[in-house]
Amino acid sequence: MMYYIKYYIVTALLLINTLSYSQCTVSISAGSNSIICGNSVNLLATGYSGLPVMSNDFDLGNAGTGWNTTTAATFTNPCGPGNGSSYLWMGDNSPAPRSLSTINFDLSCGAEICFDLRFAIQGAASPCEGPDQFDEGVDLMYSIDNGLTWVSIFYFEPNITTNAYTTWQNYCFILPPAAQTANTMIGWFQGASTSLLFDHWGLDNITIQAFDCNYYYVWSHNGSGLQNQTVWPTTDSTFTVLYTNGINDSCWATIPIT
Repeated sequence: MMYYIKYYIVTALLLINTLSYSQCTVSISAGSNSIICGNSVNLLATGYSGLPVMSNDFDLGNAGTGWNTTTAATFTNPCGPGNGSSYLWMGDNSPAPRSLSTINFDLSCGAEICFDLRFAIQGAASPCEGPDQFDEGVDLMYSIDNGLTWVSIFYFEPNITTNAYTTWQNYCFILPPAAQTANTMIGWFQGASTSLLFDHWGLDNITIQAFDCNYYYVWSHNGSGLQNQTVWPTTDSTFTVLYTNGINDSCWATIPIT
């Protein structure tokens, strides 16, 4: 099936440009938005669809459902206000190793993991004393064998010089291809702490959005359904991708390459 999409050359130079007119959203990123004519540039389309399999703000004052293992945590906001009514805090009631891992989810078509995270500040009073050593950070990980082995997605490493991660911030990660299975677990782990009185941290507003397998991509320049594209523009060009389920939901994005 061919799709014909009208588009216009955009003069503003944007690395990522997203347009959404429906439930789905899609964006395009480029290795560079300005190249020598005829050189190659890599494009990547990333579409979002489906419903969250996990959405937890801890506002009920407990861990809630959807978890496989949890370390004892507090939900009384011991270290100041968070981004909601309550947050999960790995404080002086939480022995190391401190962990929070989900049950198995079907993430076979990909997913986005978003959450708020904060480290306590190193040297503050317990239960608000922060991590300072390399091995006291928090590792976002996945497992595809029911938790027997875990693979790192991103490691939040403490840095007391910059006070890294010591304010509440939201972080989002696209699930790696190797983790895209029908039996995937997501977890947050701190492998070491000096004692119960040290190296505390917290989480809030965790969302895991599984992508809908019925959606697909169509690029306007060649009709390809692949997310990744390598193009060789010889003039200023605008590339457009359609993301759709082919029935009742479509969205698209454009990116200019000069």
